[in-house]
Amino acid sequence: MKKALTLAALAAAILALGAASASAQTLERNGDFSAFDAINVTGPFEVNFVPSEKYTVKFVVEAVLADFVVYTQRENAVYVTYSDKDVPKEVKKIFKGRKNPDPTMQMTVYAPRLSEIVLNGAAVFNADAEITGDKLDISLTEKAKVATLRARVENVGINLKNKASATLSLDVPGSLAVWTEGASNARIAGKFGSVSTVSAGSSTIVVEGDSEEVAVKSEGSSQVSVKSKTGKARIESGNTSKVSMEGSAQELEVLGKNNSVADLRKLDVDTVTLSLNSSTAHVGNKNKLVLELTGGAEVFYEGNPEMSVVKIVKSTLAPSGSK
Repeated sequence: MKKALTLAALAAAILALGAASASAQTLERNGDFSAFDAINVTGPFEVNFVPSEKYTVKFVVEAVLADFVVYTQRENAVYVTYSDKDVPKEVKKIFKGRKNPDPTMQMTVYAPRLSEIVLNGAAVFNADAEITGDKLDISLTEKAKVATLRARVENVGINLKNKASATLSLDVPGSLAVWTEGASNARIAGKFGSVSTVSAGSSTIVVEGDSEEVAVKSEGSSQVSVKSKTGKARIESGNTSKVSMEGSAQELEVLGKNNSVADLRKLDVDTVTLSLNSSTAHVGNKNKLVLELTGGAEVFYEGNPEMSVVKIVKSTLAPSGSK
């Protein structure tokens, strides 16, 4: 099933009227589909999701661009693409310049639920209603963005690349897994069963919400911030990445290398196990520190914690403010 949102004769006529007239003309069209729970969108679309028992996508697009919008369904997924490279220069000129408005490229998705959202290019997704289900996978590339999304889903996976960004409010009894790279940005609030994050490049992850366990892995110059009341927590940091945790944990293990930094001063935890090589950690007033420091590692602590030293070789262990 493959359709083009196209009225070639109308588009040509509109072009003949000139830029002022053309930019004011839009086309509306409904695409009806068999059951689907996944969308894959490429292009500068404003995507809105509305829960419905029907399976429909409503498009509102510039008439002169309609020829270049194509939608198709493959199994349980609806694919929507906009081929900017095929748009004639004369058409592109209509929307160039500060005084000309951005083209209207809107689509509203009607379905009972979504289990997969894939956005590419400059697509922006919004969902005012809560998304429910067993799972939700979100993949964003380039400058794609999830601006508003609330979900109550058993398991959630989020994968962001390039300059993609997502702001999410989630209730996840099972697992939340987040992967970021490039200059992407994820901000997530809610409550979770388990939380695992993997960050690289110059990406940023912010997670706020109670959980049963937290696992953070950071590389590159990425930054991760976790605020949570959790059970077991683990941090693996490398390169020049920075990780901060606040709230409380029953136990915490930190494995740091290269020039990474872990800021734990606002985390309430009885025992912190630190295995650092050329890495730095700042810890608050803890009951016990277990230390294995090598290669110029640095640990700065507050208060007078009990210390169990496994190894300290060419490294620094000192009260906060010593540096």
